[in-house]
Parts: sequence; structure tokens; C-alpha cells
Amino acid sequence: MRWLKLHPEDYRKMPWKNGGGVTEEIALDPPGGSWEGPSRILWRVSTAPVASSGPFSIFPGYDRLLAILDGGDLELRVEGKEPERLSPRGRVGSFPGDVPTEGILLGSPCRDFNLMVDRARGEAMLRFVSLDEEGTLRSKKSVGILFAAQGEVGGRGPSLEGEPFVLSPGDCLLWRREDGDPEAFFELRGSGWALWGEIIIRT
Repeated sequence: MRWLKLHPEDYRKMPWKNGGGVTEEIALDPPGGSWEGPSRILWRVSTAPVASSGPFSIFPGYDRLLAILDGGDLELRVEGKEPERLSPRGRVGSFPGDVPTEGILLGSPCRDFNLMVDRARGEAMLRFVSLDEEGTLRSKKSVGILFAAQGEVGGRGPSLEGEPFVLSPGDCLLWRREDGDPEAFFELRGSGWALWGEIIIRT
């Protein structure tokens, strides 16, 4: 089982596709992939500050999961759906990347976490985890994401015999199960919050 720990200084800053802001790209598969063509991106994880209300970029064929890390609340307005209010450490919004969508700030600016997956080849889930309440996480999914949203996240993994690790706020741990690997197992400690994501890759 392969895993990788990344720090904010490893993330790549780039303009939003629609030019409305700046994204910090944490990781994507394949590395150096593009949104179209033979090297089409399978999944990407990123964060971004949201300083003003406005439309989301259009990404045909992708599904998106959006969590608010800190700052004010954000109202997610997806064409054809009822508006959804997203808050730090609250529910995670989901929407198709090819449907017109707006993010409306309901107070101060915020910072979000975004997980995108090519819906033709995979699907994903994302949720907040309170380390005070949930200390053990297991998964049989293809790819996993552990992002330290608030406070230090310590533990060991991604197996029962896994080595110890520590994540500072903003750090991200990624792992991938290969065919024949046992389920991923993480034993966490700390008093903050983390984001736990899983991606199923269809072959």
C-alpha cells in the first residue's frame, strides 16, 4: 500500500479555470494531467480561499465535493436544486461540475476544500471527522485522503502495523490500495478536526 504525506509548501497555486480566484492544488491523478485528452485527470484534491460570491468553474464530466474549512458560511446554489448552506465542520456539498453553480458568501470570506472525480471512471465521498469522537478509520476503497483541517492530527497507518505520523493543520496524507492489499486502517489521536475522503476507481 502506497502513501504520501504532503505539506502546504508542496501545493501548486494556479488561477481558477474561470479566472475568479486562486486554487492550491494538493494532488491529482495522473500527475501533470489535464481536464481533456488522453491524460484526462481522474481525481484532484485542492483548497481555495473564497473572497467574494460568484460562479464556479465548469468541469464537464466531473463530480465535485465541497467542504468549508474555516471562515464564514457559503450558500451553494446549483441550477435545478434548492440552495444548500455549508459551514465549517458541517455538511459537505456535492454537485456536478458541468451544471451552472454559484457560491454565495453569507458573511466573511471562507476557505474551501474541493474533491473532484471523473464520474465515468470513479466516485468519491468526503466527510469531517472529529478526533475526539472517532479515533479509528478503515477503508477498502481505492484511494484515501486525510486532511488536517484544524489542530494536529497524529496516529499510525495505513495498516495495523503502520508507522506513526503527525499532520499539522493544512497537511494532507494520501494513500492508495493496490490489488490484494488489505483494508486501510488508521488509528488517530488529537483533539481537532480532519477531512476523510475516499475514492472508488472503476476498472
